[in-house]
Amino acid sequence: MRWLTVFARELESRESSGVIRPVVGVRSPWSSLRPVHPFPAAFIALDEELVSGGAGLAADVVVSGSALDWCRQAANWVNETGGDLNVDSRGLNQRVAVDGAARYMLRGLHVDANAYVSSADADAGRAAHATVSRNGQLVCQLYNADPVLAAQLERVREMLTADPAVTRLGFVLGTQRRVLDWLALESRWPALGSLTPPLFRRNDPIWSSQVPDACGIQLLTQRHLDRAADLSAWQVEELCPGRYLVEAADVEGWYGPHGPSESTLAQARSDFGAMIVDPA
Repeated sequence: MRWLTVFARELESRESSGVIRPVVGVRSPWSSLRPVHPFPAAFIALDEELVSGGAGLAADVVVSGSALDWCRQAANWVNETGGDLNVDSRGLNQRVAVDGAARYMLRGLHVDANAYVSSADADAGRAAHATVSRNGQLVCQLYNADPVLAAQLERVREMLTADPAVTRLGFVLGTQRRVLDWLALESRWPALGSLTPPLFRRNDPIWSSQVPDACGIQLLTQRHLDRAADLSAWQVEELCPGRYLVEAADVEGWYGPHGPSESTLAQARSDFGAMIVDPA
């Protein structure tokens, strides 16, 4: 245990304090699942970053007052799925109680770009995962073997619309794999990843007025709507001043086993017009 003594002295030299204790690492609960159909993931970009300053134990980290609230919101949402709740910091999964998960996640944001929380009930075929990032980006993903898609989409909407007043962009995608953060979008829209700076590697201000592509469910600002060509065929609901939930008329058709048809996607892109980022 000599390394633990050395580690404690290193923390002390950096004027850190607290309790050092061993924890039991557990296997990621998602490893027991075998998804059989796409499952929805909400991508959320907040107006402001949650944690500023360099990562690392010696960093001068300033935490936004809402950082703990978002960690708590994510942990509670994931916990509704059932099964054991786990938080992940730099690859180490720890089983935790829901009332302590948010503070574990917040500590994780002091030393890393992201904090993760997940749960799974393999017997029931259910799982949920959420990532809270220092820069104000979130990913909330739900898997349920139950084919009732409407119920899954309603749960994902809960996080998408958790606080629209401070959300510059949100959208829901269907995927057959676990998505950890916004960087996964670079493989979906590689042309956008070539822009400088790469749009998915930081919470870019451009998301206050533009979107990567048309999706079946999106949370948008008035600046987004001002750039649209024609949203008359879409369901538009104002959630708070200047923030809108915009959904396709046949929203389940966007998130079924095969996703939207080519003609549906082409029409949606035409409707959204200049709202969609042009990589040219």
